[in-house]
Amino acid sequence: MSRRQVLLDWARYAGSQYVARLSTLVRGFVVARILGPTEYGKWIALLVIYELGAYVHLGILNGMDREIPFHLGKGEKEKAWNYRDSGFTAVLGFTSLFLLALVAMDLLNWKSYAPLTRFALPAAGIALLIENQIFLHYNLFRAQQRIGPPAEGWVVQGISNLALSIPFVLLFRVHGLFVALIASNLVTLAVLRARSDWRFGFRWNLGEKWRLLRRGAPILVYLFVEVLLRQVDKLVIIAFLSREMLGYYGIAFTVAQMLMYVTTAASFTIFPRFLAEYGKTGEIGSLARTLKEPTFAFSIFIPTFLGLVYLWIHIPIEHLLPKFLPGIAPMRILLCGTVFYSLASLSSYFLIAVNRTRVLLAGGLAIVGVEAVLTSLLAKRYGIEGVAAGAAVCQFLYGTILLGYALRLVPERERSTAGAVFRTYAPTLYVATIVAVLFRLLPPTEATLAGDIGMGLVRGGILAAATVPLWILLQRKTGVFTLAWDLLKRRKKP
Repeated sequence: MSRRQVLLDWARYAGSQYVARLSTLVRGFVVARILGPTEYGKWIALLVIYELGAYVHLGILNGMDREIPFHLGKGEKEKAWNYRDSGFTAVLGFTSLFLLALVAMDLLNWKSYAPLTRFALPAAGIALLIENQIFLHYNLFRAQQRIGPPAEGWVVQGISNLALSIPFVLLFRVHGLFVALIASNLVTLAVLRARSDWRFGFRWNLGEKWRLLRRGAPILVYLFVEVLLRQVDKLVIIAFLSREMLGYYGIAFTVAQMLMYVTTAASFTIFPRFLAEYGKTGEIGSLARTLKEPTFAFSIFIPTFLGLVYLWIHIPIEHLLPKFLPGIAPMRILLCGTVFYSLASLSSYFLIAVNRTRVLLAGGLAIVGVEAVLTSLLAKRYGIEGVAAGAAVCQFLYGTILLGYALRLVPERERSTAGAVFRTYAPTLYVATIVAVLFRLLPPTEATLAGDIGMGLVRGGILAAATVPLWILLQRKTGVFTLAWDLLKRRKKP
């Protein structure tokens, strides 16, 4: 597929992700203001169950993500649809068992659980059962290289969850957030079913399920390790600090997570191309351009974007969520780690495509262990700022390991891997220097909302002007702006 189509797919999917994530961010801010730090911390703690439970399919979804595009590419549609139905049967079975396990645990511990926990456990299981059906549809659309329906799904899910969460949380507090989650998942699933040209069926072939499991389990374990990497800091706060501190940190984490989705969207659209190209040639070097050009673009875009967020993020917190002011410092610390973690997103999918999942697992597990120890030590001494610092350091280490290993597999002539990693990080160092100078010369001060916005625009304008040479370099090396302009002109033609 052409670079033009890749850019178009990325733009559509990234746009939908940001509508969804912006909706999530707005919901988070509004809900946090309604609930306050302590109750919001309870929601964040219970949400960990839902996020970790997303992997109960044991890798079947990931196996489908590899097998179905492969067989469709070979023209073996009947085989691809057999895997589709076998995967659907297995995923539905595993998630139903997980729901039953949560209900059983709830009943067995009914007297010791708080009312909120009694409600949250089965509610999380129901929401997860529906969400896995959504992911099944996403997998099939992506296998057919139809990016439009998943993009629509993300938008519908984000907006409907925002629209439902606010009235439900006003009526039922934290309970209402789980009701809104279930309802928005149902709406999204209905939209995706309307856009699909297939219907799942039950298929009991154990051999097909075993193949999907073998193909997907290593990827699942790696993705689960990544989730642990993003959850360890919250688990440490649950263990050593108060729910109020978790509430402050939850706002910081929500913002940092949302900003990762630029590169996640690119990975979503480029991963099938990695698989197709590698399957066609069997040569890792054939993927070099597909890996390096987007990574170079992100090395400029991500630090610039996060630099602006770093300069501005205190404004909505101070004026809209004053109770969450302690969350500003950890938020800024987490943003520093987010830069390096985001830059390695595409590298991780590249390594999966070329069957280097073991390296991802080894590196990920090692970093999870380091993060657990480091954040625990720092939490006792420095509170949530220490937890954020430990998480940011580990994100930097993990991102660097993935990026370095990926670039080592597609080396440039007469250039070392360390040099390639440094060149990828150079724009980040440049932007960080500008942001540090701006904080020194124009430090944040107590002001009105209008005054803070005005000063924020001044800082943002200086940062934007200072990064113009980076954008010129990006255009010279990739021609991405020319390509984007051509796409816009084509779309405007009648």
